[in-house]
Amino acid sequence: FVLRSDTMGVIFLLLAGVTFFSLISPRGALTEGWIQNLQRGFGVGVWLTPLLFGIIGFWLLLRQVASHRAPALPRIIGLGIAFVVFETLAHILANSADPELLAEQGGGGGRLGFGLSTLLLDGVGAAGAFIILVALGSSGLAMLSGAARLRAALASLRGEPLSAAEQAGAEPLL
Repeated sequence: FVLRSDTMGVIFLLLAGVTFFSLISPRGALTEGWIQNLQRGFGVGVWLTPLLFGIIGFWLLLRQVASHRAPALPRIIGLGIAFVVFETLAHILANSADPELLAEQGGGGGRLGFGLSTLLLDGVGAAGAFIILVALGSSGLAMLSGAARLRAALASLRGEPLSAAEQAGAEPLL
């Protein structure tokens, strides 16, 4: 049994819709369990999961349509990196006396944020964690924006004019 990427895209889009409507409307037993598990896993990031599921689903579908050019994989990876940095920062900035309990209650960055913040803070301390998160966040945002936009931003910072080819090569974000 093999799932094609367009089938997976539809599944992710359905998950995005179910998650979104479960977050904003009264829940039944099934959707309540789904949201509780997402909250334990991602904390405040649960509100971003419909967007992430939707983007991944849309990307998987576009890869199969010949008339559309899907966003490059590095952009999707950049989005993932930015989300992970957000989750880690959400847990650190929650500044809870019991970060593990906070994660179990679906606060901060959930289990993901708790695990990564604990790993960073115990491993390299607060200053090291800050440096790593800034570096990862910057890398994720650079990947998300695309190489052409990054080159254009760097050229602009240096005061260099863009060539017509560089201006024409700017890609849409997603």
